[in-house]
Amino acid sequence: MGLNKDSQLGFHRSRKDKAKGYEYVLEPSAVPLPLDRPQETQVLQVSCGRAHSLVLTDSEGVFSMGNNSYGQCGRKVVENEIYSESHKVHRMQDFDGRVVQVACGQDHSLFLTDKGEVYSCGWGADGQTGLGHYNITSVPTRLGGDLAGVSVVQVATYGDCCLAVSADGGLFGWGNSEYLQLASVTDSTQYDT
Repeated sequence: MGLNKDSQLGFHRSRKDKAKGYEYVLEPSAVPLPLDRPQETQVLQVSCGRAHSLVLTDSEGVFSMGNNSYGQCGRKVVENEIYSESHKVHRMQDFDGRVVQVACGQDHSLFLTDKGEVYSCGWGADGQTGLGHYNITSVPTRLGGDLAGVSVVQVATYGDCCLAVSADGGLFGWGNSEYLQLASVTDSTQYDT
């Protein structure tokens, strides 16, 4: 329930005008997913960003919906796409391994696979994609840097700050730290492009 101006809660058809969707969903409502086996598939986790959502299922992968202005839904950015009228629910399949956790930031997304690898896509203006640049990335891309070869067991993101926990208890962070969310940030830990 809540604000749905960019179809981040799926497309819910207005009763008055069937071509338009509701801008607000005021009570719990089913979200239709394009599942191949709807009777057998279960949703394991959901995550909500500023105007996009991710849905992780047990057997059919990850689905994204909502605003994709920065590639945060893991698909090509379409100029002038009208998200309020979008029926697009995108099945994401660009991973080496099965996704076991999803996390939405403001306008970016993180994915953790069963191999302990982290992928990201979306807006990177503050380094929140962790890909060593500040560009938009519309295809989920595996993170390197200090995470290369590290087995990650959990990811978290809020706004434009990201954290990952490794299997051996290490903590890794990237993205915006204007409020010292990443307390260890110094000039030597910054990456300029």
